Amino acid sequence: MNKRIKPSKRAKALAGRESLVPDLYLPDCKLDIEFDSNAEHLTARQATLDATKRMALESDGLKVITVTTSQLASASAMRHVAQEAHARRGTRLRLRCKNFALRQKRLYQLRWSMDDYLDEGWVAAQRSCCRSSALNAEVF
Repeated sequence: MNKRIKPSKRAKALAGRESLVPDLYLPDCKLDIEFDSNAEHLTARQATLDATKRMALESDGLKVITVTTSQLASASAMRHVAQEAHARRGTRLRLRCKNFALRQKRLYQLRWSMDDYLDEGWVAAQRSCCRSSALNAEVF
């Protein structure tokens, strides 16, 4: 996870960076899975950075799968992500755990502390906090 990779000259030009850090990189099949959370990736600036990073990675032949907070909170959406990742690796998704469906249901009921990421009020408070910190930094 988060392994720094050195892009080609073309990808460097696209990204405007010397190196790129995929969220989850599988080098054997040139697959990158990016997590774009509501808390970190909803600003116009961050969306632009994310898009240029994806373009650069794809220009180097990587398959990029983006996972959003809403997808992460959905068992069926995550199954599709897992199937796509397995397809890229040339393997089939096979669940080997007894009672997988029941265990998955219980895990999603816990919501893995995702409530904060799905709560628009929390996201707005984080943005406000970040803006005020940035303004204070500019003043000093």
